[in-house]
Amino acid sequence: MNKIERVQAALKGEKPDRIPFGFWYHFPKDQRSGQKMAQAELGFYRKYDVDFLKVMDDNPYPPPKGMEKIEKAADWKKLEPLKPTSPNFAGQIEGLKIIKKEIGREAMMVTTIFNPLAVGEKLAGKGMYEHLKEDPSAVSQGLGVIAESLGTFSKACIDAGIEGIFLAAQGCSRDQMSEADYLKFGKPNDLKVLKAVQNAPFNIMHIHGTNIMFDLFLDYPTAAINWSSRITAPTLAQGRMKYKGCIIGGVDETKTIAYGMPSNIISEVKEAIRMAGPKRFIAGPGCAFPSDAPDGNLMAMKRAVEDVT
Repeated sequence: MNKIERVQAALKGEKPDRIPFGFWYHFPKDQRSGQKMAQAELGFYRKYDVDFLKVMDDNPYPPPKGMEKIEKAADWKKLEPLKPTSPNFAGQIEGLKIIKKEIGREAMMVTTIFNPLAVGEKLAGKGMYEHLKEDPSAVSQGLGVIAESLGTFSKACIDAGIEGIFLAAQGCSRDQMSEADYLKFGKPNDLKVLKAVQNAPFNIMHIHGTNIMFDLFLDYPTAAINWSSRITAPTLAQGRMKYKGCIIGGVDETKTIAYGMPSNIISEVKEAIRMAGPKRFIAGPGCAFPSDAPDGNLMAMKRAVEDVT
């Protein structure tokens, strides 16, 4: 199988020639948009020969006009919808087009989209959670505007030729908010973003953090889910019992990839395949790994999936 056939087999529940794999990390500030982003991502893709490419997006979402950050609850009402031509969006779309032109039909691509709560926390810091208590209506209005903008942006990314988005959900830890609050402020806005790209074949839901509200994401309309199963419940085996779709993960990005040995990577990949099964599974980390992780550990990912087969 080629890379696309291999990933598609995993998504459909068919048995691929071998387990597909992929991983990702954050690039330096000067490699986050346009041509430089494209060159960095293409270099990464060629070097590690991953079966799909998840493109990072660390371009900051702009605060309301004339402000450096959201300071007060009332400031959330000042947010306005953004178009794909907004500088923080346009550079990402430009880079995606360059990468897709190079990769073509060689591999599937997704781009990272941080969910509205994640964007909100970047705009207001931990103050967002205080604002939710102080004036939930104002914050809800602002999050709705962010969701609308991210949906429009996500659709533009798909129109650029990629196969899906990697929606990274934050705020979904019980250490941050209650499940009731996530159902009110998080999930509806996540679903607004996903609705804008509902026809894309490879949307991935990333459930970020520890002590996560895993069950709230089981009905999200995505092709796959990803979470740090090595550092937070549920385990991969428990997650498989709950979720019948494609799971991406199984390797500890915080310790094994960053500080382990290639043999540790191979062991975790093999164990993950045993827990998740040979179908509807893609080997990878539970989240982004440190950019200074040893090359030998990253190279071991492919050796591991080849060795299992």
